[in-house]
Formats: sequence, structure tokens, C-alpha cells
Amino acid sequence: MTIGKLINFVIAGLLLWGQVAIAATSEGAIIQETVQLLYSNNRKEAKKAEQELIAQHAALIRDLTESIKMHQVELGKINDPLRAGDILHGIEASINVLGEMRSVEAITVLTEMISFPQVVPDNIPKNARAAWDGYRQFRYSLWHAIETLEDDLDRHPAAKALVKIGEPCLPAVVEKLMVNQTFHPRLLVLVGVLGQEGAESLLSRRLDGTTDEKTRKPYEMALEYIRKGQIRPSKKQGDAGKTQ
Repeated sequence: MTIGKLINFVIAGLLLWGQVAIAATSEGAIIQETVQLLYSNNRKEAKKAEQELIAQHAALIRDLTESIKMHQVELGKINDPLRAGDILHGIEASINVLGEMRSVEAITVLTEMISFPQVVPDNIPKNARAAWDGYRQFRYSLWHAIETLEDDLDRHPAAKALVKIGEPCLPAVVEKLMVNQTFHPRLLVLVGVLGQEGAESLLSRRLDGTTDEKTRKPYEMALEYIRKGQIRPSKKQGDAGKTQ
């Protein structure tokens, strides 16, 4: 590459960066202006601003959940390890945003993703599978011991997001305790939201509420699992559970 071409390349890059920065700044300014309109003495204008912000919030949640689903499908089709790594990072980032937003609307998707990225789906191609394994080991330092509930939640971003959402997620989490390879992260959420005593109490009530052996088995196994210390205690004193 000649010096002239290199200069042109750098200039083009700077111009593109400037356009992106201006767009981001403009979007931020628009949101700020909309927020300020909530305090307008024009009630009609304030109500419109309120509706716009609610719509933006709903649209963001919808886009994040649809993006997770779409990129899961892509992971099952590609054989490019670099692209697979980008997708895995993007899925985790989307999950984190949904958790920070306390997105009740995303509970279904987050519950479906509860074992991500620790469990690699069977439909992932060989090269993408290798990238997935590498991502897990690099991102989560799997050679480090899990000492606390928080350490374990850090390895299960969807479970961590569900803990942030809190009690509204519990029916979906408890509903299918024995779903393949999701038993442990589901109990992480249960203890993360309620604390160990609260989790045991909920499971005991479920157990007392049924005489069907097939229905009772998941609750019995979950209680034994927790009581044997398979879910680490919270680093917060008193194990109050509220890890949000």
C-alpha cells in the first residue's frame, strides 16, 4: 500500500468514526430531550413523550430477544470459529443488557438460555464447537475454583440475568427443573433470588403439595442438591440471596 492510499484509508476511517459518533450523540440528545418533555406543562406533549419512551424500551427488549434467537440459529449453520466467537460474545452481551433492564418480557428466552455458554448444543458444527469451548475457557477461567454463588452465576449469564429480574422469573425457572442440563443453573437462580432457606422453603411447599411420585422427584432431588452444598453460599453475609 502506497503512502497516499494509506492516508486516504486513515482519513476514510476517521470520517466514518466521526459519523458514528455524531449519530450516537444525536440519538442520546433525542432521548434526553424526550425525557425532559415528561416535565412539560403541556400534558398532551408530556404524555406523548411518556409513550415514546415506553415504546423505545419495549422495542429494545424485543430486538435483543430476537437477536439472541437469530444468532443461535446462525451458530448451528456456520463453520467459522472467528464468527462463532463474535456471536457468542454478542449473545452474552444481549443477555447482560436484558438482565440490567430487569426485562420481565425476556424471562422465556433467558430461561431457554439458562445453561449458556456452559453447555454446547449438539447441532453446533465442529469448528464452531471448538471456538465455543475456547470461548468458555477464556471468558470464564474454568481452571479457577467456584467458591461462591456469585462465582457460579458469573459462568451462567442468563441465570445471573434472571436473578436480577427476581421473583417474577421463578415460576418459569421451577416449572422444568429436570430439563436436560439445566438443573444446576435453575437452582442457582432459585437460591440467588430467595437465598438458601427461601429456596428450600419453596421446594418443600411444592413437595408437600403433591403426592404424585413423578412430580415429587425433581423437588426431592433439588432439596438434596442444595442441602449437600452443591450450590455455593453467597459471599454476602447471611446468604440473603439478593445478589442483584
